[in-house]
Amino acid sequence: MMKYFILICLTLTLEPGAFARPTFGKNGLVVSANDLASQAGIATLKKGGTAADAAVTTAFVLAVTRPYYGSLGGGGLMLTRFNNEVLALDHRERAPHKATVDMYLKAPKGASLTGGLAIGIPGNVRGLFELHKKFGKLSWSEDIQAAVTLAKNGFMVTGEMARMIKETFNDFSAQGKKIFSNDSKPFHVGDTLKQPQLAEALEIIQRNGADGFYKGPVADDIAQTIKHEHGILDSQDLKKYEAHWMKPLKQDIFDIKIYSMPPPSSGGALLFSELKMAEALKIQNLKPYGQDEFHLLAEIMNRAFFDRQYLADPKYTTIPIDEIYRDSRIQKWIKTINRGKKTSFDPKDFDLGEGGISSNEGWHTTHYVIIDKWQNVVSATTTLNNDEFGSGVVTEKYGIALNDTMDDFTTRPGEPNMFGLTQGKANIIAPGKTPLSCMTPTIIEKNGKFWMALGASGGPRIISAVFQVTLRSLTTSFSLDQIVQAPRIHHQWKPDKVFFEATLSPDTQEALTKKGHFLAEIPIARVHAIKITPDGEYEGAFDSRGEGGAAGY
Repeated sequence: MMKYFILICLTLTLEPGAFARPTFGKNGLVVSANDLASQAGIATLKKGGTAADAAVTTAFVLAVTRPYYGSLGGGGLMLTRFNNEVLALDHRERAPHKATVDMYLKAPKGASLTGGLAIGIPGNVRGLFELHKKFGKLSWSEDIQAAVTLAKNGFMVTGEMARMIKETFNDFSAQGKKIFSNDSKPFHVGDTLKQPQLAEALEIIQRNGADGFYKGPVADDIAQTIKHEHGILDSQDLKKYEAHWMKPLKQDIFDIKIYSMPPPSSGGALLFSELKMAEALKIQNLKPYGQDEFHLLAEIMNRAFFDRQYLADPKYTTIPIDEIYRDSRIQKWIKTINRGKKTSFDPKDFDLGEGGISSNEGWHTTHYVIIDKWQNVVSATTTLNNDEFGSGVVTEKYGIALNDTMDDFTTRPGEPNMFGLTQGKANIIAPGKTPLSCMTPTIIEKNGKFWMALGASGGPRIISAVFQVTLRSLTTSFSLDQIVQAPRIHHQWKPDKVFFEATLSPDTQEALTKKGHFLAEIPIARVHAIKITPDGEYEGAFDSRGEGGAAGY
């Protein structure tokens, strides 16, 4: 009897999503950080829409239900697979045309995180519009309707949202405090949040496409609000914003073909470096989730993250992207790794030229992944960046939360950042430039056919999480859901620590310490993924480290 009482108590204290379970579908599947968004996405698929249509629906519903990281005022990166071709789409936020390399040296500290000066040009709406234009089947208006309805009618505030609102409340602009409060008090769990102002903006976008956001009254609202909050982004920046289709990075590793995000993300290059090191070390011969395996994973990630300093927006910097995961460099890294203990390496031996530590991407990011009945796939990551609700600025008329992505640049050249690291030149601010990202939307093929798609949220830990879920999916017999929920570790070169989760066994923690690692406890990102089962069914898993939902049919 006592064990049932304990189980009931645990159930009452855990947040929604804590007991995730795999979801299956034969014709389509949507996995995201919000059940309402996933259900709306699957409804679009049932109408005959493609994965692109469902992505538009899912993303716009996230903008309503998860405005602290899914807002229209953010940006992102995505991979798509349509007609057996994989493409990358960069719709990340960019620096305004008035931005300068030293703009934060002249501003109060914290200006890159909170307020108008922190805001980069939003890319979400343009990116989704370009996706729909290229691969959508249903009308743009139809794909957005679910978001309009939810904004008008409202939805129940969950534990995660209530916490995010409470933590951000003092940093909100005046409109943010008004929208996300009830009688001047932050919303609580169970309250109903209605956003009629946002619904009006969505209807303008619904009628006018991306121009409804980048021109006209919505654009005016964004520009005027930013000016009022002492920012530099203006209507000219919005009018000129473009999303860019790109070729993904592609490598054959572990006898499968992996596609991932090219710069301005560091995710794909570092993922390939890590997987190649794992393959060279024959890590599949070790006990999965064992002490020796975790030791090697830490050593691999430590070395891969050293190379992140050389990456930046390719339009502004010549970067040795292929050099980072070149076989000769992988073999050179392998020679520095000892299977029995932590070892260091001499940075001079691996210097590729002008470098320095780049800013870390923020934590307030989300990922969604979608597959339709034609096996078209969208794997997309979107963000407002460092803080809940990004910059804390919410537009005065339409209530759109705006990002703080300018903090992803090297904001104070030559000065130590918040981690005590001196930042380099590759990622310095320039007008129109995209800051370096850790987003790692990934698509995997086996024998020329789709096999898996995944991505994560959680700043630099995104890369580590995608690496471990991909590796375990390729080298173990565990189910996708077991792998997504399992404990993970993270190392990012500096600080020289192995970050671990509370679910990592005490014995493993002790063994890593004895091997010379310094440990620190912290959650390691949230992964959402879809995979093809051996019988051809779609299997989806959302990460129980936070709220989420998966829907299939």
